[in-house]
Amino acid sequence: MQKNSRPDPGPSQEHAHIFKEIIRTLVSVVEHKDPFFNGHSERVATQCVLFSRHLSMSRDLIDAIYLASLLYDIGMVYVPLEIIHKPGELSPAEMALIKEHPKIAEQILSNLTNLKNILPIIRHHHEAYAGNGYPDGLKGEAIPVCARILSIVDSFDAMTSERPHRGMLSEDDALVEIRKNAGTMFDPRLVEEFVRFVGLRKESPVERPADQHNETPSHVENHIQKAVRDIVEAFNRGHIEMPVFPGIIQKIRQTTSSANVAIDDLAKVIEQDPVVTLRLITASNSVHYGGAGQIKTVRQAIARMGINDTKDIASSIAMKSVYTSGDANVRSLMEKLWQHSIATAYMAHTIALKLRSSDAEMLFLLGLTHDIGKVLLLHSIITIFSKRDKNQPIDIEEILSGVQPVHATFGAALLRRWGFAENLIKAVAVHEKPDIDSQTPQIVLILFLANMFTRRIGCSLFTDLSPDAGVASMLLGLEASQIVEIMEEAKQRITETISSV
Repeated sequence: MQKNSRPDPGPSQEHAHIFKEIIRTLVSVVEHKDPFFNGHSERVATQCVLFSRHLSMSRDLIDAIYLASLLYDIGMVYVPLEIIHKPGELSPAEMALIKEHPKIAEQILSNLTNLKNILPIIRHHHEAYAGNGYPDGLKGEAIPVCARILSIVDSFDAMTSERPHRGMLSEDDALVEIRKNAGTMFDPRLVEEFVRFVGLRKESPVERPADQHNETPSHVENHIQKAVRDIVEAFNRGHIEMPVFPGIIQKIRQTTSSANVAIDDLAKVIEQDPVVTLRLITASNSVHYGGAGQIKTVRQAIARMGINDTKDIASSIAMKSVYTSGDANVRSLMEKLWQHSIATAYMAHTIALKLRSSDAEMLFLLGLTHDIGKVLLLHSIITIFSKRDKNQPIDIEEILSGVQPVHATFGAALLRRWGFAENLIKAVAVHEKPDIDSQTPQIVLILFLANMFTRRIGCSLFTDLSPDAGVASMLLGLEASQIVEIMEEAKQRITETISSV
């Protein structure tokens, strides 16, 4: 067997992978219905799990409520948007259509054997404790306990989120509304526990079910996370103008894709951008390339640096325009993030070359752009907070903690706007914590490893190395000696580029 070949998945691995893909697909169907649903089910699922743990429920019930909370709104895809967004009271016919969505969801999911146990939760999540809910008018304890929990958490998240026809409530105001409906809409005992649970969450760190080591203080979630959510929702609605991807990067990569690329062809592309032109000439006169300030033109710079170095350095220079800030405190952070993007690009490129992958150039570009969601979210949030109170110092660490959990998916959404291919978008979306098994695409494994390896050479904001890095290395067929070589080769290129630009 060749070193880089990958073992066939066993039946259980394959079935688990397929099941996860089905869940992701179903959730994406709901999220594509309307921007409000983006992240809604994941937030509800997360809080249902945490609340269920607070109640000391069994592992089986917690697993069931998590899956049900991800999928309970699937029936809403059959409800017209004009009804979902209607600001006034619904007509009897419109209300009747709304009341069908739990049954529709149950019907959609009923053919999936692995989801049989969550169907009652989904069907009955709109039942009312007093018996006047839908679709079956169940009352009190006859309503499955997981459905009663989901009902409370769903309502709480909806009230504390921005909607097209109304603003969001504060958590305290939302809890007042929840309490008003105890005994009628909601189980009164669960309501009191939920109020206690939210209070405890404010006083102590929040445990994230899928990533317990990356805990976020509750005041950050209440303050920063809501700002992040607002920005993401505004982006989804097209209300935020995002920067255009530096087109010169694509032109450079396309021009150099030919084996017979001429220096003049590459020079003509680079000269279209005055900033890249000036900085490239400066880089070519750096100590690494001989210094002395003898280079005056792009053609001379390319001849001295070589086409490959020129291509990578010019792309890095162009991408740096996104990593700028007028705030001195933020400027230092942006510089670190830019250096991390360069490090990830070279690391991914070096891994791909070591594996003799044909995707090396594409992976360099992915490395440059993988953290773009973090950069743009940081820009937006810092701008918002600076305008709110110019005398209040900005806590960069708090903002980073709020941005970290969502930056990958936000970056993927931005790459989709920029017209990147779907396989590249997916790699960016999961680059922090992909599901790693024998079916994971090679580019996903390489980008994940590149991001992890930058932590080993001091080119990241983080230092901990995920245990999954070892699994990814094994699946790619990389031995320890090869990993050392990759890091040394990449580190040299990273240092040269950062010191030159």
